[in-house]
Amino acid sequence: MTFAVAMLFLLALYSAPAKAFGGVAGNAFETPHAIVFHHPGNEAFAETVGNALEFAHGSVAEDLGYPANKITAYIYDSGEEMVDGLMTVLGYDRREAELIAKVGMSAVTKNTFHLHPKAKTWPAKIFLHSVVHEYAHGLTEDRYGAEPALSARWLYEGLGEYEGHRSVEAKYPNFEERWSRSRYKLVFKALVFGDLFRLANLSGIDQWYANIARSWRTWNLQYAQAYVAVRYIVDEYGIERLKAVLAEISAGLPIEAAIEKVLGVSLSWLELSLVAYLLVKGTTELYVSYAVALFTIFASLVVAVPVFIRYRKR
Repeated sequence: MTFAVAMLFLLALYSAPAKAFGGVAGNAFETPHAIVFHHPGNEAFAETVGNALEFAHGSVAEDLGYPANKITAYIYDSGEEMVDGLMTVLGYDRREAELIAKVGMSAVTKNTFHLHPKAKTWPAKIFLHSVVHEYAHGLTEDRYGAEPALSARWLYEGLGEYEGHRSVEAKYPNFEERWSRSRYKLVFKALVFGDLFRLANLSGIDQWYANIARSWRTWNLQYAQAYVAVRYIVDEYGIERLKAVLAEISAGLPIEAAIEKVLGVSLSWLELSLVAYLLVKGTTELYVSYAVALFTIFASLVVAVPVFIRYRKR
C-alpha cells in the first residue's frame, strides 16, 4: 500500500507542470539562453520576453562578456506577487521589493529576471531597450560583483542605459536617436536651471532609490544624467577604460579613486569637463534656435543700452 501511494505521488509529481516558486505556474517558454516561467494566458508575452533576452545576449555580451548560465525569468500576475517573488528569490526586504515592482522589472540579478504584468503593455521599442538595460546589469554583476550597483550607482545605471541605446539603435535607429537626444536635452535644461545632480550624490544605492521614490522628475533626471555621463566617458576614454574603472571598484576602490586611477582625472574634473561639453552641445546642437535668439537679444542690448543712456543724458 505504501509503495503504491509512493508511486502515485511520483507519477503525479513528474506528470504535473514544473513550478518555479511561490505560485508562478510552470508554463515555460525556453530559448537557448533563457527560460521564462509564466501563468496561463501569458504565452505571447513570455515569448516576447525570451526573444528580448536572446537579443540582449547577442548584443550586450559584445561589450561585457557572455554569461555562464541561463537566465530564469518570472512573469507575475500582480504587483504583490512580484514583491513576494523578489523577497523569496533574491532576499530583498519589502521596501526594496515594492520599489522594484513599481518600476516594472528588476535587474537581471543572480541569473534571474522579474517582470510586473504591466510591462506587457509597454511599447515594443521601450520594452526592448529596458530588457537590454537590465540584461547589462546582469552581465555587470557576473563580471564585477555587486559593488558597482551599491557604491557606483550612476555608473552602473548609466552603463545599462548606454548598452540599451547602443544595442537597440541597430534595430530602431530613429527611435533611439530621438531617445538619446531627449536625454541630452533633459540634462542640459537641468544644467541651465541649476538642477543637475552632483555625480558623487548619485553613487550610493540608498540615495538612488530615494530619488526614485521622491518624484518622477528626480527619477527621470538621474537616469538621464547617468546615461549622459557614461556616454561621455565612453566617447572620451573608450569602453575598455570604463570597464577598468568597474574592475577597480570591484576590487574595493571607491568610485572617486577608481576614476582617478584609470582615467587620470578627479571626479570633480570629470564633472567640469562634462558640464563644458554639455554647454557646447546644448547651444550648438540641441537648442540652436534658442541660442541664436538669446545671442541676438544680448547683442541688441549691448548696442541699445549705451544709445539709450546717451539719449537720456541729452
